[in-house]
Amino acid sequence: MKYGDVVRIRLLPEDSMGCIDVCKAAGIYVDGMSLSQIAKLAISGLLEAYRNAGVIPKREGYEYNQLVHPIIASGNNAKKLQISTIVESAQVARLSMGKTAFSGTLTMPDNDTLAPKKGRLLVRLMELEQKLSDDPDNITEVEQDKIQALRKALHQLENGQDVDIKGLL
Repeated sequence: MKYGDVVRIRLLPEDSMGCIDVCKAAGIYVDGMSLSQIAKLAISGLLEAYRNAGVIPKREGYEYNQLVHPIIASGNNAKKLQISTIVESAQVARLSMGKTAFSGTLTMPDNDTLAPKKGRLLVRLMELEQKLSDDPDNITEVEQDKIQALRKALHQLENGQDVDIKGLL
């Protein structure tokens, strides 16, 4: 059995080509790969790059159910179909105007260089505090010490002081 979630998506042609470009640029493209394999590798690589840049948090999986369950919960198919229709309509409208299908940006804000660190610390702190709340008998002294260190580092970052967070995550 393979690890992970199975998702089914439709890619626009420029996104399919972009995935191939990402895999070739990373040196992981192999002739004969399926488009699904290429898209999976491209998405994984881009997500890892954003994790390493501090744009999105590195997660340990403790909060998986809290994040994913509302999305995959049964009974929401009508809402999902409605959202898909809206997204597809917006993409078609943008393409018909000669624009790209995706109008968002995935860049870090320039005004706060400490924001990625704050975000990563906050996510890790929330994970540990959730674990402490849900299952206090299984939290270790090391994790309790880490909670205190995370709180201190977060406070320093909020006061504009740069902090090395490598040992805290």
